[in-house]
Amino acid sequence: PFLLYALMTWTTPETGSLITERIATFLRRAVPDIARRYGAGVLEIGIVDDHVHVLMRLPARFDIPR
Repeated sequence: PFLLYALMTWTTPETGSLITERIATFLRRAVPDIARRYGAGVLEIGIVDDHVHVLMRLPARFDIPR
């Protein structure tokens, strides 16, 4: 057995400051829920006004493009 981790990063268009506190709150709830649907787990989320980092634990067999 092995462990598979991924660091996902999303940026806003032209790195504009578009992520408000309301959007950040939504993302903190929604991203772990979506990850669980695919058998993944969110270990950490970092959100600032122009990008998001998500450290995830992926199942050993995972379709990464999904």
